[in-house]
Amino acid sequence: MDKVNCDLVNNTKHCECPVGYEDVSGSCEDINECLTNNTCHPTAKCINTIGSFECECEEGYRKPEREDACEDINEYEESWLPVGIAVGTAVFLIIISLALLKYMDYRASR
Repeated sequence: MDKVNCDLVNNTKHCECPVGYEDVSGSCEDINECLTNNTCHPTAKCINTIGSFECECEEGYRKPEREDACEDINEYEESWLPVGIAVGTAVFLIIISLALLKYMDYRASR
């Protein structure tokens, strides 16, 4: 924490606290910004840190680069890659099998 400037006023200690802290009975204590100034996106969880706070996206959401909002991770779209590879491989194997059968049939008829 930065250097704190405290004065005695009317026999009571008062301190000038840095940002993220507040004067509580003559000492600087961390402010829980999650309770007082939560600016996190509705799909994010506020996590109080020393002198500040952080927003963490909830499960199923991610934080895009250079943005404060959380975006939905579309698990449905992301799951198409393995399915596409599997279907492509199956189609390829079927074509090869049919070509091989045709070739074997051709050789047998000669």
